Amino acid sequence: MTRLSTEGLKTFANTIKYILETGAAGVTVEWKAPKTPFTSKTGR
Repeated sequence: MTRLSTEGLKTFANTIKYILETGAAGVTVEWKAPKTPFTSKTGR
């Protein structure tokens, strides 16, 4: 995460918030930073 820009961190945090609020249990979601080589997979 230290490689992400301020904008990238904000987008990542918003994605995590969205997943926690609306995601189904047991479903994995992948997020890729648009400008930085960073991929995260998370599930609820």
